[in-house]
Amino acid sequence: MNRDTAVINIRPRLKLTTEQSTDAEKFQNITLRPILKLQNSLILESFKHRIVKHKSKFQNLSAAAKDQYIKDLLAKDIVFKNRMIGLTVGLFTEKELANFLVHEKEYTKRLTQMLVKRIQDQVDLVKL
Repeated sequence: MNRDTAVINIRPRLKLTTEQSTDAEKFQNITLRPILKLQNSLILESFKHRIVKHKSKFQNLSAAAKDQYIKDLLAKDIVFKNRMIGLTVGLFTEKELANFLVHEKEYTKRLTQMLVKRIQDQVDLVKL
């Protein structure tokens, strides 16, 4: 079995309709969403590690402030953002990587937005 087949086979199967989607939406739904679902525990653990490492007062923030903190973190902490992107890109096939690199700016923006939302929606699962 080659690497591309292996990474496709370990991804969760999601039931998403893509018939009338743009190419970017198809990439988001066919590639990014399953990878983010697969990597969810690593994403949350990396977020937790970042909070602990930087001695953040995250737990004391209001819900709205936590949401803003997460958004700002992925916008401003380039090391953390690149780690999150790496957790995703590392599970691309060669064809997906080539497509990502052609549309890197747009897909990185989509990926970052998805990461923000994923962490925000599960912030209660992050126990410090």
